[in-house]
Amino acid sequence: MTQEQLQILARKRRQRFIEYIVLIGFQGFFVTAFLRLFHPVLALSFAAVSFGLSWNLAQLREQRRTLDLRDSRRLVGDALESMILMLFLVIVGIGARFIGIPFTTVMAYLSASLMAYFIGAFLGESVWIKRSLADLPETGLHNYIANLNRSLFFPYNLSYLQQAFRSPRRRNKNDDK
Repeated sequence: MTQEQLQILARKRRQRFIEYIVLIGFQGFFVTAFLRLFHPVLALSFAAVSFGLSWNLAQLREQRRTLDLRDSRRLVGDALESMILMLFLVIVGIGARFIGIPFTTVMAYLSASLMAYFIGAFLGESVWIKRSLADLPETGLHNYIANLNRSLFFPYNLSYLQQAFRSPRRRNKNDDK
């Protein structure tokens, strides 16, 4: 790994670390605000499941980042992961409303679950980097650094999305120019 690649990776990791801390802290604020609403065993169970799910998704996500920048499987995988998480949150909200669980109680458990989810994602990403980054071939390392978005909050810009969704035939024409 060149010095320039190390610097780029360090900048991206630092920005992501700060954003993970903000997300975990934000959810931690709600967890402490709703502390009186928790049943400890149930809250820890939800948090453990969220942490485990997030850890595994982070491992898969990090592996996808080694794919070529133009490989749409990576973008589709990331989009599906986000949509499934949002769908889960909607189902939980609607289900809780349907069976009469108070909104504040739902928020309390979702906050604990999301906090554990963000912790699992951060730790899963960090452990994957520590275990696997050094063993990647040069192309995988280059792809990983290129695919690692600097921000969790704004992971894709418009030009990136346009490039990712171009048809392979059109992409190859533009590459020849």
